[in-house]
Amino acid sequence: MSGARFAIEVRERYGDVVRDRWPVSIDPQPDELLSSWLHRLAIANGIAPRPFASVLELGDGMWSPRLDLRLPREVATLLTGRTDVPHETISAMAMTGPALTPLLLPLRENVRRNRSTWMQYCPQCLADDEVPYFRRPWRLATRISCFVHGRGLRDRCPACRSGIASFDQT
Repeated sequence: MSGARFAIEVRERYGDVVRDRWPVSIDPQPDELLSSWLHRLAIANGIAPRPFASVLELGDGMWSPRLDLRLPREVATLLTGRTDVPHETISAMAMTGPALTPLLLPLRENVRRNRSTWMQYCPQCLADDEVPYFRRPWRLATRISCFVHGRGLRDRCPACRSGIASFDQT
């Protein structure tokens, strides 16, 4: 097919087109963890979770699980403005508060096989979800089983023994 011509046109930059709102806003699920919602929000808008940190004007590293522990006001305001999710709903997804701090699984950048990771999950809950998401209670060190399915919570892949891949930001 020689001589075929393709029409090429210069398009606007993403930031010039989407000024006030992100193209896709997703509602948080019941008892969803903030970091889980942020990952789903990033993917829904076509951005991988790791570079989504720059959209939120955050640094590298484990940015989303750190937001679970301390949600800066400017980040909450940005999320509310870009998604139409109320500020109170966004704040309620975080695990902030001095009463919760001693109960949370510790954040670990380098997870050894003999130490727990910072997140647990129920594989049956994730399999049953229409939209899989991570629950707030799964961040608690005091929670060792799923109250819905009566199964032990996992903190890593049973096959390869590595931490949860969807939240691996390194």
